Amino acid sequence: MTIRHGHHDAKIDMLASIEIFRHCSPDELSAIAAACTGLDLPAGKVLCRQGSIGVEFFVITEGEVAVDVDGSLLYSYITHKRQ
Repeated sequence: MTIRHGHHDAKIDMLASIEIFRHCSPDELSAIAAACTGLDLPAGKVLCRQGSIGVEFFVITEGEVAVDVDGSLLYSYITHKRQ
């Protein structure tokens, strides 16, 4: 997520626009937004590796992500900055 601290309302609005969070109450969205940390990552940065135990959940709000399994591209997604 590329939203910085101090933009709690913007985080809530962004989360509410994502399908998985659409049925959350305002209080739930506020709690989720408070737990979110913004990241700006360089192109090519690896977020997680196959076989590693994950403890994070990523919401890609701007940029491109690719998922490789056993060295083959399984999924890719490109999103553009929201207006």
